[in-house]
Amino acid sequence: MQVLRAIAALGVVIYHTDIRINGVHSELMGVSIFFVISGFIMVHITRGETEDFLAKRLIRIVPIYWIFTLGAVAWFGFGFANLPRVVPLWFHWLLTKPWYIAAWFGARAWSLCSKDTAVALARSLSFWPNAQDPLPILGVGWTLNIEMFFYVLFALCLRAGERLAPPVSAAILVGLFFLNASGAYPNQVLATYGHDYVIFFVLGMVCYYAWQFLMPTIERHRLTATVLACCVLALWPLAIFIPIPLAGIRYYLPPAVVLSALVLHSAGRRIDSRLLIDLGGASFALYLIHIPVLESLRTSSAIFPILKLATPTGALIAACLSSSLAMIAYYRLELPLLRSLHSRLKSANRTGRRIHTNRNLGHSVRPIAADILKGPALAFVPLQRAGIYSI
Repeated sequence: MQVLRAIAALGVVIYHTDIRINGVHSELMGVSIFFVISGFIMVHITRGETEDFLAKRLIRIVPIYWIFTLGAVAWFGFGFANLPRVVPLWFHWLLTKPWYIAAWFGARAWSLCSKDTAVALARSLSFWPNAQDPLPILGVGWTLNIEMFFYVLFALCLRAGERLAPPVSAAILVGLFFLNASGAYPNQVLATYGHDYVIFFVLGMVCYYAWQFLMPTIERHRLTATVLACCVLALWPLAIFIPIPLAGIRYYLPPAVVLSALVLHSAGRRIDSRLLIDLGGASFALYLIHIPVLESLRTSSAIFPILKLATPTGALIAACLSSSLAMIAYYRLELPLLRSLHSRLKSANRTGRRIHTNRNLGHSVRPIAADILKGPALAFVPLQRAGIYSI
């Protein structure tokens, strides 16, 4: 599943280079596959364990997205995305009028304090349902607006019980999907939360139950299951780049790909490459970081034609550079931050249990502490302690 994440993220990177393969411009259905995996994971991780579900999801998405969004504001706002133009300018000023450099950054910083920037930043950081008009600062963030809605919806449905949460949330998503498709109530919120992609969350949940149902058969017929799964995975790029006239393939191919990966897992076919698995782990960082990388390469290609993104060489350089930076961010930023926040979450839970015990014994404790340590707000306690919530 991690390798599948890596391939899907790389598909999105290649898509944004604008390269055509056999005349087809495609991201290998990467976003659809991400959403299917998300629907599957939500059911899988809540089987018998629903504690702090929303807090853990917020920890997984929010801090990294905020950091990369703020980084993108600085990268684009201070001109780093146009290095071929600004570097010679800075070098000239450094040799002749060094104070111009300070004036440059001061003027850029002042421009970032404008109302338009503040509104765009507030919308991006709050996952505001814009229906892609306008896009978040990191353009790919529009998919995260839908993802966060799914997390909140699923968390609310968990109140009805872990077994009822998938069908209830699926019914709501299907209802929003058809309501939006009907065009009866055109507005940005419905256009976001009823987007065509929400159906892939439902298909991901279906994948979980299909996998569970098929698991005994897969274990008895490992070779047959492996061959069938490999055939589906081979069909994946063929159906995209050599268009196959199959009605509705855009809806049933992504869940078929995810289910095939699960079949291979149950059949004992594993990938042991640490690099590929970690690239899958870094897929979220890759998904976020590739936009600034590609835009920087796009401006640099005016001087260095080898960097033209819509060429095989340029697309390969873009994919390799984005992947390398994503891996560095994953190892040096994302993993340490996630470990720290999860550790603080566990510590907060232990404190909450002690407070609950003390209340039962009649001891005097601060009543607000237990409230802070419960519910969705719990996610922001470790974020604030880590110095992130203040952003």
